[in-house]
Amino acid sequence: MNKSLGTLLIGSLMLGLTGTANANLSMYGLIDLNVGSYKESGGTRENDVASGRFKTSFWGIKGEDKINDNLSSFFMLEGFFRADEGAAGRFEGDVMYARNSLVGLKGDKWGMLRIGRMGTSMFINTATYNPFADSFGFSPMLRNNFQGGIGRISGDTGWSNSINYTTPSAGGVVLTLHHQFKDNDQRANQSAALNYTGDRLAAGIVVQKVRSVFNEGSEDTWQVGASYDIDWMKFFAQYGESREKSTATVNANTKDHIYQAGVSVPVNQDLLMFSYSQARTTGAFTERREFLSLGYSHTLSARTDLYSMLMADKKAGYSVTPTFAVGVRHAF
Repeated sequence: MNKSLGTLLIGSLMLGLTGTANANLSMYGLIDLNVGSYKESGGTRENDVASGRFKTSFWGIKGEDKINDNLSSFFMLEGFFRADEGAAGRFEGDVMYARNSLVGLKGDKWGMLRIGRMGTSMFINTATYNPFADSFGFSPMLRNNFQGGIGRISGDTGWSNSINYTTPSAGGVVLTLHHQFKDNDQRANQSAALNYTGDRLAAGIVVQKVRSVFNEGSEDTWQVGASYDIDWMKFFAQYGESREKSTATVNANTKDHIYQAGVSVPVNQDLLMFSYSQARTTGAFTERREFLSLGYSHTLSARTDLYSMLMADKKAGYSVTPTFAVGVRHAF
């Protein structure tokens, strides 16, 4: 894999240098590392260096070719890595291009079509309408939705073997349809999302059906989210429900209720973030998990920022446990 990655990077850089009149190629990414003390409610404390807790470290290559005035083709290859270990992927066994691996066509008049692996609309909606965005380590909503061993929503944050279509914007409104095809023993998934983006208000609703991780039955999830910007403060709110139907798993016939509220406050070029999320499970059994996070990001330059995070975790039946960390993010 290392030889293949090295060959790909060298080849990509050479292509970027040679180029063509109608095509462009770029390499980019982000490295996020922090040091801190981490503990989940009911778990054991870990004091260490960690990669990607504020934003998952990744690298990518993308290119675009303008075919005519209303049609362009593009591709994107993006992979995660663990900078603290010098290892590829989010975890052992993760695929090489887990973030995005796709090719597509787009035009102002007819929208955008993508084929391959890409982020789900449920993940994008969750990341868009909370102040900590796509922070798996510190975003209360992402932890309650997707964090391994905690998250209520099944399936990965990205779907392989999929096709995705997004309509052109009509008054700030776009519709996105996403289908993951059946692959061997893995069953198909579908989702649909409707988003509005205005000057101050943004809102989105997404519905998703996941079958791929179950031998039978399905998990049906919906979520609404919104943000409102008043210049000196931005408000965020989300609510969603997820229900497993006849899945023959320990979570069968349960329903999850997940909500989040938060704000972000710009301080000159810096950003103060606060968010609270609660997830409640009802049905075959009951469970509750709460997270509260406070963070501060200090901008050093257009590509580098320092941050500090404080998070409280409360699982029903266990005491509140704090996590705190300081780190640096560098985009390239």
